[in-house]
Amino acid sequence: MLRVAPDIELARHDLSQLTEIVWLSTLGLPLRSTDHALGLADHEPIVAAFVRLYPHARGARPMTVTLHCPLDLARRAAASLYSLGNRAASDEQTHHAMGHLVGIVASGVTSLLPVSSRPAPAGVRDEPDFTAALRGCPPPARQLGEATFDCDGRRVIVRVCEDGTGE
Repeated sequence: MLRVAPDIELARHDLSQLTEIVWLSTLGLPLRSTDHALGLADHEPIVAAFVRLYPHARGARPMTVTLHCPLDLARRAAASLYSLGNRAASDEQTHHAMGHLVGIVASGVTSLLPVSSRPAPAGVRDEPDFTAALRGCPPPARQLGEATFDCDGRRVIVRVCEDGTGE
């Protein structure tokens, strides 16, 4: 269960199902939830897109929803989103597409909460590999949930972290 505040919980299954639906309906690409570690290369460039959510509930701390995706798959997702066919997506298109996707997932997470939340604009950063993504939430944040997916043999991670600073 995802624990946002004493009276707010989300099931991990909901995070997985939500992400699969967003990915398939938005991109037309199959995304399959997996509970086992994929035997995939962890040392490849990735794109990390994130949205910070601010719940309107006493005692609830801000949360961050993050989508980690290999750069080549992110480019493929952008090409699908923008109907580019065989043309390669630019860095700008790739970042915009990943921000768009994590924004939709974050909106879905918000809809699962019993209280409304205010989202901040999406942010996107390039990372050299999955090293940071595999470590989990940076301290003092607390991991509320994580879902790992397989998209045509490529790893995708969605994580929800609760801010540990109380800001």
